[in-house]
Amino acid sequence: MKKIGLILACMLLLTSVSVFAADVTIGGAVGLSHSWMGGSDWDDMLKYMDGSNEFRLGFEIGAFFDIAVNELFSVQPELNFLYIRAGAGNSDYDVKATAVVKVLEVPVLAKFKFEAGNGNFCFFFGPALQIVLGDPEVTVEIDGKKDNDESFSMPVDNSVIFACVVGLGYELPMGDGALIFDLRYRRQFTGFMDDFNGRLNTIGLRVGYGFAVR
Repeated sequence: MKKIGLILACMLLLTSVSVFAADVTIGGAVGLSHSWMGGSDWDDMLKYMDGSNEFRLGFEIGAFFDIAVNELFSVQPELNFLYIRAGAGNSDYDVKATAVVKVLEVPVLAKFKFEAGNGNFCFFFGPALQIVLGDPEVTVEIDGKKDNDESFSMPVDNSVIFACVVGLGYELPMGDGALIFDLRYRRQFTGFMDDFNGRLNTIGLRVGYGFAVR
């Protein structure tokens, strides 16, 4: 119930801000992502196991409000669902592990725009609240055979994570709105575990569309 109340409070705040804004663009976006764990304890564990981070593909979908302050600056609250996949393995022993984390994310981004060609080049950054939806699921694949897979849940101490988002984008006018491309990096400031320094990093490529409502 606390999570639901927090989400509703964030949504109410975003709606209140948009009501009083003079120029609001609303839209949605989808994207692909690559995530990996970092942190001193995680790095020490990889060294001990003679392992390394490996590429895993995830995805995300979200909605946004672009609230213009002037022609060059806007505030962009978002509500995103992240399906995060992070992997690690040891190639010498043909062992691979994949963790799946489902996250509801609420970023509030400061967005700077500059004219470039037919559209606008954008730079944005800001804090984000990430709410972990259920316990992450971990699958371990041994010798490359699915019959040898082992899966288990990994309970977390902290289901609310504080993170930041920074990225670059381009807005191309199309029809009554704009086609939007952006490349973003997310970094967690707080971790899932109280006694283990391991935090997720994510690089995402998104495509979206937004249209002015005022």
